[in-house]
Amino acid sequence: MLGNHDNHEGLGPTGVSAAVLATLRDHGAATRLTMKDIRLMESHLQRCAASNAVISRLVNEILRRKRAHCQVVEEADVPPELAIGNSLIRYRINQGEPRTGLLFHRMARQADTDHLSVFSLAGATVIGLSAGQSAPLLRTDCTFGTITLLDVVSQPVTVSGPSGRRRRS
Repeated sequence: MLGNHDNHEGLGPTGVSAAVLATLRDHGAATRLTMKDIRLMESHLQRCAASNAVISRLVNEILRRKRAHCQVVEEADVPPELAIGNSLIRYRINQGEPRTGLLFHRMARQADTDHLSVFSLAGATVIGLSAGQSAPLLRTDCTFGTITLLDVVSQPVTVSGPSGRRRRS
């Protein structure tokens, strides 16, 4: 299923087409991640290395590309518009209605509209984006939609200090 589309020439090592991999690489270079987010992503990649599920392979490819090409941001220097782990975000997929959810680093066992796992296609794509930024959203058939980060409503305590979640004004 992966990469077997007429408009995608050549396959990468995970069975994803070279054109899809290039799009993911280019998107990864436009993201900023904290060391904490990178460590949690690496832990996930190690745990799921043996998985043969289509979504796991696609998410792993997105996270690998982001990790390899992102700009690292120190925890103390995280701008309030950056989507990091445990941020409450507003986002839109394609032309759909805006959604609000907590971007988190655990595997999601079931669909939950109030949470967005970094280990889902949408979560893996949106982490590291800044408010107002859009990115190509990879689908399970290796075509792309669009995800737009509309706003970072709040960030976790580790970024804002002991007083609680940092809220945007």
